[in-house]
Amino acid sequence: MPVVHLSKLRLQNTAARLITFTPKFDHISPVLVELHWLPVEYRIQYKIGLLTFKAIHFKTPQYLSNLLSIKGNNRYFLRSASNGLILEDPTCRYKVTLGDRSFRASAAKTWNALPKGIRDQTSTITFKTMLKRHLFRMAYSNFL
Repeated sequence: MPVVHLSKLRLQNTAARLITFTPKFDHISPVLVELHWLPVEYRIQYKIGLLTFKAIHFKTPQYLSNLLSIKGNNRYFLRSASNGLILEDPTCRYKVTLGDRSFRASAAKTWNALPKGIRDQTSTITFKTMLKRHLFRMAYSNFL
């Protein structure tokens, strides 16, 4: 989702204010940290990352798993070969405006941006925990 459209999603901030009785003009980030809620753009990355994990491990319908293609190892030794499972980024084949928003493209970008320790997980529960912790640190690095 483009950043322009994300600014219109204020429902999360309103819900946080209602739950914690925070005044309207107080800064919302400390409240979201206290509630341990991810901002909307990071929540989107979390959902895409989790759906990608499930598609790679065949825990989703087959049509989602078919959208992803794993980058194959070639005969040359590359440092990137030791970085764990990497998805092929199809953005060069699709129109930039709409193709970047497709599951195929956004899944590859989100998955490849994750640290190797998170991508190597096999348990869904562990993956979810590590992914949320990683995104939480990224979102609130100046508050922690």
